[in-house]
Amino acid sequence: MDKAKMVGGNMAITPAVVEVIGQALMDPEFRKNLASDPDGALKGRTFTAEERETLKNIDSEALEKQAGKLSQAAPAWAIYIVIRFTF
Repeated sequence: MDKAKMVGGNMAITPAVVEVIGQALMDPEFRKNLASDPDGALKGRTFTAEERETLKNIDSEALEKQAGKLSQAAPAWAIYIVIRFTF
């Protein structure tokens, strides 16, 4: 799998997945939509089947917890830079 890491056996972590997770960490409304309606939140974006499955199965409670930690630890622009330019 090119530019992907396998996590938990079947979860594809690719630049596209990292970008969505980054958006979810920084944007509470998007995070809520991703948890309640993943298909709607991801509409208009192109993902592989593995990427889409990974994003649909994100632990929303863990994501919310991490977002809370990050919002206290770093400004949003710094988080965006790290996530956007990691890959």
